[in-house]
Amino acid sequence: MNESKRQINAWTSVAPSLILTLIFGVYPIFWALKYMFYDYQGFGEPLFIGLDNFERLFRDRNSGSRWSTPSSMLAASC
Repeated sequence: MNESKRQINAWTSVAPSLILTLIFGVYPIFWALKYMFYDYQGFGEPLFIGLDNFERLFRDRNSGSRWSTPSSMLAASC
């Protein structure tokens, strides 16, 4: 088998996995990173608010208790 056919075979076997990873893995991460800086309820026009979401998160008294369960699960899994 010549080199070009081997490369075509390699790409045809890798391409579906690569495409699915981009669609279901990478795209949602960038979508979430974008909307971290917006006030968006899932419908309507998103409103850019900058770092206000993070300020509200760190000023909230209950945010510490929200992180305790996932943190303990992460520590137990290691």
